[in-house]
Amino acid sequence: MISSRRLFPAVALAVLSAPTLAQSRVWVVDLAGAPGAHFADNQPAVDAAADGDTILVRGRIAGSYGGFTVRDKSLVLQGELDSSTPFLVQSLPSTGQIRIEDLPADKTVVLRAMYPGSFSPTTDPAVQVSDCEGVVFLEELSMQRGDGPSGPSLPVPPSLLVQRSSSVTLVNAFAAGEHGYAGSDAGIAARLDASTTFFHHVSMFGGLGAWTNSFAPGSYTLATDGGGGLHVEGGSLFAAGSTFAGGNGGRGLLDAAMNCLPSRDGGTGLAISGAAVTFLDSEFRGGGGGLSPGTNCGAGVGGVDLVFSTGTLNVVPGVARRLVATSPVREDTNLVLRYEGVPGDFVVLLAGLDLMHPVTSPVFDSVFHLDGLFFDRAAGVVPGTGVILETIGIPELGPAVESLAVGVQTVHFDPVSLRAVLGNPSSVLLLDRSF
Repeated sequence: MISSRRLFPAVALAVLSAPTLAQSRVWVVDLAGAPGAHFADNQPAVDAAADGDTILVRGRIAGSYGGFTVRDKSLVLQGELDSSTPFLVQSLPSTGQIRIEDLPADKTVVLRAMYPGSFSPTTDPAVQVSDCEGVVFLEELSMQRGDGPSGPSLPVPPSLLVQRSSSVTLVNAFAAGEHGYAGSDAGIAARLDASTTFFHHVSMFGGLGAWTNSFAPGSYTLATDGGGGLHVEGGSLFAAGSTFAGGNGGRGLLDAAMNCLPSRDGGTGLAISGAAVTFLDSEFRGGGGGLSPGTNCGAGVGGVDLVFSTGTLNVVPGVARRLVATSPVREDTNLVLRYEGVPGDFVVLLAGLDLMHPVTSPVFDSVFHLDGLFFDRAAGVVPGTGVILETIGIPELGPAVESLAVGVQTVHFDPVSLRAVLGNPSSVLLLDRSF
């Protein structure tokens, strides 16, 4: 038996044993224009980057970046913490709306470690993926619309919108719908339209409904319902270790004349229409109704957990194991892997250079995200704590190699049921020490 301390040692050799290292350039985006920066915002970097390049976005506590659009090219866009200040709480890059559009089948976009948002009174989601045939891989994103004021006359967009796309994966991500404000509706966290999607350890919460409020004597903005967690219309979704919850309804008001302005209802957790949805160790729940504002003025009704009209809903038994990997990692520093699983599991770590169009495997009760040309493997047994924390030194990438994107994914063998389950993937960016 391999000890837990030696579960993943072979990954340190990955960059030396890889078959062919893609030669790509690293572009550095830094709002403060610190040494080594090429651009002060993201869109100029995206425009300048060639197919297969990497964009490193430095976080800044003061200020945020504008939004950007990626079309028709393979890119890795990686955010990192703000290391320029002595503050204890560091910040990942905050950006405006991110769009990934018209990606051909042979292209891959990896977007990791950013806080995208859209705070203008428009119909823009925080992240929008549209008409992509290629692989879109989103990891460690926190997506959120602002608090209104979209206004009752404008449609409220989701924080994440995926439409007409064939391979979109979210890992360790969060999305919250727009909160209601001054009588405007709350928004849903995410909507998936006619797309093939894969969620691993994702949390999605509908926006909170607006409360009844008085902005002038005798003038009220009424409470609104909470937003939904996730709407899936057509296409398919595989979700492991994920939560989808509706937002709470807004609270009503009992005014001085004892007029009851009622509280509103909670949002739906999950709505499915014409889609094939598979869950592994995931949950959906409706939001709470707004609290009663007083005697003879009732509370809102709790939201429905699931609204299912047409399609299929399949629940796979088992536990969603979790792998979290640090990124980016520079030469001569450490890659940290945290694995959360079930004590006694026999686990195999696979490493490869390419993320692919995910393939559902009935043999493994889950989804393959690597291309099968694995150049490294390591194995061991999960200890009684259920957690493995491994630190691995990264060696030289090699002459003229500025960056290397490595995909990792785990396979778990349950000794009781004798089933094999694939865990979540992760994309790790290895960097030359000069960046």
